[in-house]
Amino acid sequence: REIRPDAIVDDEEGNYPTQELNEKMGRFGLLACLVAMEPKSWRWIRAAGISLPGGVKLEEFDFFHNLIMSEELRRLGTYG
Repeated sequence: REIRPDAIVDDEEGNYPTQELNEKMGRFGLLACLVAMEPKSWRWIRAAGISLPGGVKLEEFDFFHNLIMSEELRRLGTYG
């Protein structure tokens, strides 16, 4: 709901998400998913009190979860 309205146009025009949208994605755990496979990031994710979507534990986040996240983002019509 929050991403899709502008996602396709912004992606085509090379625009970046707004600060507000980045903060919402951060609180939801989407941005943490980008680095969750790197154990060195876990300390910072935990310190920020961020949970991964679906209740996935950091230690269990793997390529499969990364694939799911990528596919869900593609469903929005964005690829970059």
